[in-house]
Amino acid sequence: MGGGSGRFDLSAACGRAMRLLAGGTHTREGVSAGAGVSVQTVDLIADAMSRHGATADGGWESLPDAVRFSAIKSECYPVPPRRAWIMARLMAEGATTPDAAVDMPVDRAMRELVGAGHVRRSGNRFYLAGIGPSLAQGVLSMHPEHGRPAFSRYGGTRRLARRLVGEAAGLPPPSTAAGGRRGAHAR
Repeated sequence: MGGGSGRFDLSAACGRAMRLLAGGTHTREGVSAGAGVSVQTVDLIADAMSRHGATADGGWESLPDAVRFSAIKSECYPVPPRRAWIMARLMAEGATTPDAAVDMPVDRAMRELVGAGHVRRSGNRFYLAGIGPSLAQGVLSMHPEHGRPAFSRYGGTRRLARRLVGEAAGLPPPSTAAGGRRGAHAR
């Protein structure tokens, strides 16, 4: 912790973690508790020390930029706020035009995004609009894990999953135009 100001000094905490890791007598959890950082940050630092030559003597400055960025993210912004998550999911689903709009739950965060003009509604579906795509790209740069396809009941990857299952089974793609299903999805 930063001397007397009450502020968390991440570079000092990472330096403590690096010294503890260099000592080699602590578990991940022990290093986490001793340095005051998350286990995820300990894993990032341990990986950087083994693969990138970061040293306890060099401390924070010897960590590669990407590791420092990831440590800051894991300590300060481990999960994006709900509005940011919604925009990232819409971008990951390719929902950037009315034709590509996807189903998403309507909650306070969604209403705020629609009110701000970052998201628009097309019937009961949503897509990014205005500066929404740019904001979503920023979120995805900090949280790339939200850009991975999620086989969610709320989005376009549901269609992708049905198409992939149909292709694997050698069947025609499912029909979604009139709500009917074909092939492997018919009941």
